[in-house]
Amino acid sequence: IKPCFSKLSSSPTKHGEIMAMGIPVITNSGVGDVKEIVEKYEAGYVVDDFTTAALENVIRQIIKNEPVKKEHIRNGAKEFYSLDLALERYQSVYEKIFNRKESV
Repeated sequence: IKPCFSKLSSSPTKHGEIMAMGIPVITNSGVGDVKEIVEKYEAGYVVDDFTTAALENVIRQIIKNEPVKKEHIRNGAKEFYSLDLALERYQSVYEKIFNRKESV
């Protein structure tokens, strides 16, 4: 995905789906919080730019790393993309909005 201003706050739906299948991704930084998610849950590899050196670095990482831990990636998807967690977060935001409104 082209890392442009409009993508800074986007989140590719396919990323959550792919993690849920336990498949690692190779992604670029600059697209929402995908880089942070991939790194936190060890769910793939991040390319910070599209230079030959950066791409070769990712290839070297893939070759030297241990086999993919599918269950680990799936657990990360459950933790980060969980509907229960999303509901809790939305609830928290709404509570802050309504509490702020009432105190004004």
